[in-house]
Amino acid sequence: KLQQVEIPTSLVKLNQATFECSRALQSVYIRGTDPIVGLFDFSNIVFFGDYCCDGNSKMTNVILNPNLTGVITKEVFKDNDLTEIEIPVGVTLIKNKAFMQTYSLKVITILGMETILESDDVFNGNSTCPAIKAKAGSKAAEFAKANGVALPDHLIPNEWGGPQDESYENFKEYLYNLY
Repeated sequence: KLQQVEIPTSLVKLNQATFECSRALQSVYIRGTDPIVGLFDFSNIVFFGDYCCDGNSKMTNVILNPNLTGVITKEVFKDNDLTEIEIPVGVTLIKNKAFMQTYSLKVITILGMETILESDDVFNGNSTCPAIKAKAGSKAAEFAKANGVALPDHLIPNEWGGPQDESYENFKEYLYNLY
């Protein structure tokens, strides 16, 4: 049972179902770094195929490439133990079921102004949608408001208004109290 995967810095694409149902997998790390249990370091990946990390129950944290562009595909982060994730600016679309059955996901930070969540089916199978942190006026903030997921006071620190706008720590406490 594979528990760790070291990926070379030259690997930039993960095809469909690359790590699907790798339930024993505890760490994916970049050559030259140390593995950390629960961390899947995809900081050099620019493309994820459908179902790429579906069923990785040991995945609690993921690092995405800050230059990632395009689409977060369907069921790519389905059925894992992520608690939060940051979606880079260049991602334009998060497909339906991308975070299906990700019951531990509490916060999704979407950095791009134009990032579209395909529908509320992005979080299909979850009992609740996670809080969404996004910039005011962004498509993600509009999605959150339209779907009752989060209000403008769930925005990126220093860019929101509301009772917790004094500090990021107050914001985290506010979210904690929500969930």
